[in-house]
Amino acid sequence: MATPEGSQTLWRANLIVACGTALSRVTGLIRIIVFGVMIGQTALADAYDAANNAPNVVYELLLGGVLAASLVPLFTRYIQDGDDDSVNAISSFAVVALATITALALLASPLIFRVFSLNPSNEINVAMFRSTGTSLTRLFIIQIFFYGLTAIASAILNSKRRFFAAAWTPVVANLVTIFTLLAIPRVTSMRPPTINEVSTNRPLQLLLGLGSTFGIIAMTLLMVIALSRSGAKLKWNLDLNHPAVKRLLKLSGWAVGYVVANQISLVVIKNLASPGSGNVDA
Repeated sequence: MATPEGSQTLWRANLIVACGTALSRVTGLIRIIVFGVMIGQTALADAYDAANNAPNVVYELLLGGVLAASLVPLFTRYIQDGDDDSVNAISSFAVVALATITALALLASPLIFRVFSLNPSNEINVAMFRSTGTSLTRLFIIQIFFYGLTAIASAILNSKRRFFAAAWTPVVANLVTIFTLLAIPRVTSMRPPTINEVSTNRPLQLLLGLGSTFGIIAMTLLMVIALSRSGAKLKWNLDLNHPAVKRLLKLSGWAVGYVVANQISLVVIKNLASPGSGNVDA
């Protein structure tokens, strides 16, 4: 039977998560509205959308499903048992995997963006569309590493029943992106940018690409700060043969099929909308 103190603690934790999630949704909606006002329904919007989706797709396809399906139950067990060695082994393995995948994805940026533009609109300059999209993808793709770090930190914090940071830090990411989008008129003489302009204007390209990326980095840094304040004792312990690492891979295997199917469907839908026409972003 739950004690009054326990019920109150649970209620408070649920309220914190609910408020953070709600505000995250609200700021996410504001971000979409601001993007629509600043960029419009254009070929540039489609290029941005595809490039911005790239790190999410690669992360979920290669590692996100593994981490999401397994980290929390494993960390909860190891933390309750006081097994810091296993927690460190899993965290170290995940960091190396993230760095490797991010580096490979950065090299493969042209191919990744091309997958999102297999069926481009006939009304655009396809070469310019893909060139601009690839440049933006290179700026977005490094988010993969920080998505993973956030997932690791969030899983450890959740295992310690600390929910505030994971619920509220996405708000910061949205706000950083919003403020970056609002700065676009300063670079474009108070008018919406075109894909032609972005292809030749490096400062504008960096503003578009790094705005969202800096938001993700800020979110990750706040998660790491919260993790350090939680008393977590993390140390480097890279051991690919560690039982905890093997268990992580074994437990996550069932999620791979679902994740692959989900990401393939996303790519198909994006291509059916004729990338470059403005319909993808719509």
